[in-house]
Amino acid sequence: MPALHLFGRRTKIGGDDLTSLAFIDLLLRLLQIIMSIPLFIHGVNVASNLSLTTTSSSSLLSPFNDNETDANTNANANTNDKTTTTTDPTITSCRYDDLFTRFLFIYGATSIVYAIADAIIVAYPLGYWTRQGAPTINTEPRTSKVQQLLQWKLFWPFSIVLFCMMALGVTLQWLVVHDHKCQSQRGNDTIARKMSRSSGSILVITQLIELGITWTYLVFLVTTKPKPKIQSSATMEEEGQGKVNEEEEQEQQLQQQQQRRQHQEQVWVRRCSCCCICLSLSTCFLAGGQEVVFGGSRWCCKNNNNTNNKKKQNQQDQQEEWQPSTNRGSIVVDFNAMAQALTDFFDTGGILDLIPSDITVGICILQQVQRSRARQLRHQILCAQQAAAAAALLLGTTTRNPVAIVTTNNQPIAKMNGTRKETQNSQAADDHNDDDGCDPIAETRTLPRPVAVAVAENKDPVVVVVVTGDDLTAPANSKIDEREGQETTIAQTGQLQKPYLSNSIESGDMQHPLSDSKPKNTTSHSTEKSGIAQPPRLLSKDNTADVADLQEGSRYIKYALAMYTYTFYLLAHPVTGIPRLVLKGTRTCCCLPQHCCMSSNRNHQDLSDDKYYFGYIRGDNLCSFHKSALLLSIGLSNDADLVYLQLKSSFKDAPYSIVLDHEWKSVVLSIRGTFSVEDAVKDALIEYAALDELGREFGFDGENQHCHAGVLLTARSVLEDLGRHKLLEQLLVGDNARYPDYTLRVVGHSLGAGAGAMLSYLLRQQFPTLKCAAFSPPGCTLSWDLAIKCQEWCTSFVLDSDIVPRLSVESMEAWRDELLDVIGRIKVSKIEVFKRSWKMLKKQPRAAPPEIDLERMSESLEDDMAEILYKPDEVPETEYQRQLERYKRLQQEQRNLRRGNVSLYPPGRIIHYVKTDEKGAVVVGGVVKCLTCFTTNFHFEYTPIRINNDGLREIAITPRMLNDHFPDRVRQVAEEVAKAYQS
Repeated sequence: MPALHLFGRRTKIGGDDLTSLAFIDLLLRLLQIIMSIPLFIHGVNVASNLSLTTTSSSSLLSPFNDNETDANTNANANTNDKTTTTTDPTITSCRYDDLFTRFLFIYGATSIVYAIADAIIVAYPLGYWTRQGAPTINTEPRTSKVQQLLQWKLFWPFSIVLFCMMALGVTLQWLVVHDHKCQSQRGNDTIARKMSRSSGSILVITQLIELGITWTYLVFLVTTKPKPKIQSSATMEEEGQGKVNEEEEQEQQLQQQQQRRQHQEQVWVRRCSCCCICLSLSTCFLAGGQEVVFGGSRWCCKNNNNTNNKKKQNQQDQQEEWQPSTNRGSIVVDFNAMAQALTDFFDTGGILDLIPSDITVGICILQQVQRSRARQLRHQILCAQQAAAAAALLLGTTTRNPVAIVTTNNQPIAKMNGTRKETQNSQAADDHNDDDGCDPIAETRTLPRPVAVAVAENKDPVVVVVVTGDDLTAPANSKIDEREGQETTIAQTGQLQKPYLSNSIESGDMQHPLSDSKPKNTTSHSTEKSGIAQPPRLLSKDNTADVADLQEGSRYIKYALAMYTYTFYLLAHPVTGIPRLVLKGTRTCCCLPQHCCMSSNRNHQDLSDDKYYFGYIRGDNLCSFHKSALLLSIGLSNDADLVYLQLKSSFKDAPYSIVLDHEWKSVVLSIRGTFSVEDAVKDALIEYAALDELGREFGFDGENQHCHAGVLLTARSVLEDLGRHKLLEQLLVGDNARYPDYTLRVVGHSLGAGAGAMLSYLLRQQFPTLKCAAFSPPGCTLSWDLAIKCQEWCTSFVLDSDIVPRLSVESMEAWRDELLDVIGRIKVSKIEVFKRSWKMLKKQPRAAPPEIDLERMSESLEDDMAEILYKPDEVPETEYQRQLERYKRLQQEQRNLRRGNVSLYPPGRIIHYVKTDEKGAVVVGGVVKCLTCFTTNFHFEYTPIRINNDGLREIAITPRMLNDHFPDRVRQVAEEVAKAYQS
């Protein structure tokens, strides 16, 4: 920032983006000088030899005299003396010998002069000025100097001179052919002459490439429509003083902003539609998309293009807005909600003068900050694990209570028997103890090692881990608070001090994953929450409930993975997968021909008898690969355990299956996640849908509650299909139920996880023992009350840095605001940011074991950040800061106008698999990381913790943020952790 303006056109580069270009330019000049020296020396040597042997008075600058004399002599000889013999053939081929030599000399000399002049006048000053200042601070005179140098470089004088030199070089290449032929006939093709010809060719090629790139960019600038410069705040104030009516001016600006936003939203709608159509056609509809391209079923959504000029509809209209229609006809796909969100996120409203490199350098700094937070989290987990072991020794027995990680901000924790209270100071804790008449669970004592204090809850006993001590195993920022008349009371801050992080972090908008926080920006129902989640805590190997949750996750993740059928099965078995599928499909067709290739075109109404639904498969291919892969993925040997399989994916249908799990006595309903274009369109329905009427219909409290519209659409599609065949009722309900003692389990991954949680609310009135396992659910699934009320029967599993459970409109906006804030606080040039970020990355350890001095690591990070960023209260007043304030006001107005204050969260109890260590050899792990671009989890060790539903409100930018969402990776980690906790 600011963007450079060349020839009246705004570019996407800044004055501090050209450090690498200046360095490359200097290297190119050095190469051209090296290639020009042989040309110059060879030309001088040949000219010297010619001056000694010639008898004429021709000078070096008269290249045509010798050739004209030779031509006249040969012509007279041929005319007057007809008896003479024919001339030597070398005369014709060598007639340009001297011309080539002198052209070679001139070209080499001019190339050396041009390279030196370009390096001194353009390249070196460009490298100097581009390293001055910061992206948004001290931008002058850097910007004006760089603009002037680039205009010299692109057109006059350097580009024109380069064109003339290149024309001379191309002419020289024509002469090279004749010179090679001449010297070959003479047998005088020396090494020096060969080197001069090769050097001349390389020099011409480099100049041709340079001129092509320069003029291509110049043509692009000339043909680009000029854009007005972004006005500064001072300029706008000066222009505003001349206005008589300020209200009219503000109204005019608001109208222009609305028109601009409406245009941007239409652009995003077209982009989303084109992406879906291109994906469908490029994959030959293997990823679905027939309904998007050709139509088929009708799916209606209201047009919200004019939402800039009106308020939100009431909740009843919002609920009716997202109802799927059963009518046939042309399809109507609405990307307006996604277009609005993308416009809010990407469009700067013509206010911020940002360029892509500013965003890149801000992301680089945020990655360092997020790595520090992740390292601190791992350190706290490892310390808590050691403290839990110390607690068992301290109490003289092995505790089976959960282990809670407590952060007290330098305040002691009251240790109570029967009730746990966190007080603001020790005196308040003592007063509360006297009121309740509770005795401490144990005498306070001085302990030099990590300590765990066991505390009892009324319903769910908890072991509160407070790590302290000043030895090797304790974090250096923990304290021992000694008071008069008391023994030592143990306390720990538990938080990394971040004076150089953004204002949004410090103000609490983005909470640490282990912080016992409450959600921000929620509706009125958030003030009185029912079923508040337990404190974030470690899962204990000695706690039967924790082990049962992990075993449940490792058990049912295979059902969620199996719904992706042969795709992930072949990824897991690349060699033996196809033979197994073929063998399984052949056995099915031979042994059970009635189940082979059941027509996917048959409607449900064709099956008049309910018994025909058992084993029914809808949407499989000719070879039954989907069914075979599902059975093999789950490990079912009896095909009869597959009760129902629906594979058709459309706006009216969601793929799911019903499978019997006799070992765990459960009927598993598994819903597939996003795997088709239609599913992606459902994901794009990020608007919330009201649940008031659904709550009254299905017996749950849906008053002022909301759900992701695409999640609700998927859940209702499954519910509608379940209502047609009524297989669950035949299996579980009534006197004639086939398996009355079995439990209904609803599982799903990604979109299927969110739909499974919503479907569970719709089915619990009929199946009160229902339980749900959601793997990697969307971060914007349900509103707060519904998300935590289902904790008794719903568990969500999230793998490390998976982006989907963190993804919501609020988290994206918070990430964007933090990024913009960081960009405005950078105090060094961009190249310095990259250098120091690389040094910081090399200093980071593979993990954060308890013996690491966390305080020293924190201080080191603060020192490094202090060299890159200003503190929030020390940022100088700049034009960017004024632009940022205007931009935030505009975003807040748009936010209030569009979405109100509704926030959505992932459902149920959330178990977060956190990477805490790397096992195995460092060299092997490094090689695997390089081969996979750091997306692998090879030899990673994970620790499960319980976090709050608002504990994943920060988007973690890591190479594994997408791969951690894959169901096969979630299954691998879930099985490894469950196996470790079972042993």
